[in-house]
Amino acid sequence: MVRVFIVPFDAFSCGADVADPSRFVQRARALALYRSILRSTRRIADPRTRAETRKFARGEFERNRGVTDIDHIRYLLSTGKTEWESMERYIDGL
Repeated sequence: MVRVFIVPFDAFSCGADVADPSRFVQRARALALYRSILRSTRRIADPRTRAETRKFARGEFERNRGVTDIDHIRYLLSTGKTEWESMERYIDGL
């Protein structure tokens, strides 16, 4: 089973100041990462592993939904992107 640490952010659900442009940028980055992960999982041949990977990714994003500290959000996005890129190399090698 393939697992990866993932991140996320939803400024609208956590009551953050949505007028802050950096929140919109971080939200867009989180959505882009999530979509990229979902697209990449299509290359996983085993349907069960693909489903587990998607479920795990969604769970990580949901778990971090309430994070409001912009620096922590940046850290999560950066770490999540790095971790996923390393997993993509593994997936491509299958």
